[in-house]
Amino acid sequence: MSSNKANWKKAVKNLQLPSIHYFHDKDQSKLFREKVNFPGFPSYLIIDKEGKLVTKNAPRFSDTESLKIELNKLLNY
Repeated sequence: MSSNKANWKKAVKNLQLPSIHYFHDKDQSKLFREKVNFPGFPSYLIIDKEGKLVTKNAPRFSDTESLKIELNKLLNY
């Protein structure tokens, strides 16, 4: 399901979400879900600097400790 782009922009701004956000229309959402193989949005992904999907079920940015642990594992710390 895709939300209204104006509502989406307003929510990102109002909630002050500190990460990168991409709006997907209905067709883009369907294609992305099929390619990455997960049920829907919002989803939290970790993509490496080469563009490879590393984690498709990353902790939410609000779960700082779990996110740090996950990133440190990927960085071999």
